[in-house]
Amino acid sequence: MHYSIENEPKVAVLNDTDVGGMHFGCNRVMANIKRLSEQYGLRIWSTVPAATPSFSPYMRRAIREADIVMINGEGTLHHGRRRARWLIEAVEYAKSKNKPVALVNALYQQNPELWNPVVRELDIIYARDALSATQLARATGRSVEYMGDLALYDETPSFVDADRNGMLFGDSVHIRTTRRLLATAGHISRHTPAQVMPITRCYPRSGSRRAAVSGLQTIYAYYCHRRVARFGRIVSFSHSQHSYMETLREFSLSVTGRFHALCFALLTGTPFVAVASNSWKMEAIITDAGLRQDRLIGPRMLNPEIILDNDWSYSAEERDAIGRYIEDSRTKARKLFLSLHSLVGSAPACEI
Repeated sequence: MHYSIENEPKVAVLNDTDVGGMHFGCNRVMANIKRLSEQYGLRIWSTVPAATPSFSPYMRRAIREADIVMINGEGTLHHGRRRARWLIEAVEYAKSKNKPVALVNALYQQNPELWNPVVRELDIIYARDALSATQLARATGRSVEYMGDLALYDETPSFVDADRNGMLFGDSVHIRTTRRLLATAGHISRHTPAQVMPITRCYPRSGSRRAAVSGLQTIYAYYCHRRVARFGRIVSFSHSQHSYMETLREFSLSVTGRFHALCFALLTGTPFVAVASNSWKMEAIITDAGLRQDRLIGPRMLNPEIILDNDWSYSAEERDAIGRYIEDSRTKARKLFLSLHSLVGSAPACEI
C-alpha cells in the first residue's frame, strides 16, 4: 500500500543508539525502525541521539513537530540509571504537549517507583523480553506485550554446520569481563583456532575523523588487553555489519558479553556462550528463545576449560525454538508498527 508524504504521521524517534554507525547491533535496530516505519506508512521526521539532555532545544523541537513520539528503549532503562532519566523526562514533556508516546524494544529492570506515574502515560508499550514486560505491567497496571529485539527483524536464521571451525570471542560493556574474554581467547588460541572481534566498526586510517576513531579503538584495545603484543595477533575489527555476520558464519562458537552479538549468533545459526552483563538482557533472550540455560555463565566462571570441555552446538529442539522465536518477533514487530497509526487515528489497511 502506498501513502502520500502529506498523509504519513511524522515520528520523532528518541534514543537513537546508532550515532556514528559504530555498533553493528544498534545500526541494525535503527535501520529496521526506519524500514518498518516506511513499510507501514510512518515518516521518520527526526531522530534524537542517546543520552541527549531532556532540556535540549533540539529534542523538544523534535517532540513538538512530531505526530508520534517513539522511544527506542533497547538496553537503556534499567536500575534507574542517570543515562535513562532523560527518556522519562522526555515522556513528561511529550505528554505536556499532548503527544502520543510509544515505548518500543525496551528492556525495563529494577527502576524506581517514582517513574511509574510517567510510564503509565505511555500510549503503546512493547518490551524486549518477558521479564521486562512483567515489570512494565506492574508499573503500569496493564498488560504489556514483548517481542525479541528489533535487530532480529529482517533475516531468517540459517543453520549451516559445514565449513565452520574455531571460536570467535567478543567483548563486554565491563572492562574486566573484556579482559577475561581476551585472556581466555589467548589461551585457547594456542590449541585451537580462535579470534577476537568486537561488535563495532573499524574505520580505515583515512581522514581526520576516521583516523581519530581508529586511534581510539587502538587505545581501547590496549586498555582492555594491557599486553597488545600478546593478544594483538588474534584481535581484529570488522568493516561492516555484513562482514561481521559473514565472519560469525565461519566459526563453530561465539563467546561474547554483548547482547547484540547474541542476536547475530541467532540469525547466523552460530552456537554461543554468553557472559552475563549489566542487566538481565542475556538471561532474558536465552529464556525467551527457549535455549539451554547453561549457555549463560558469570564472568568469574569464564575460563578455557568451561569453553573447551562442553559441546555447545545447537540441539534440534533449540534450532526449532530459535526459528519460532524470531518469526514470532517479526510478526509482533509488524503488529507494533501497524498499531502506531491508531495513535493518530489513521490506521492503514495492511496485512500483518
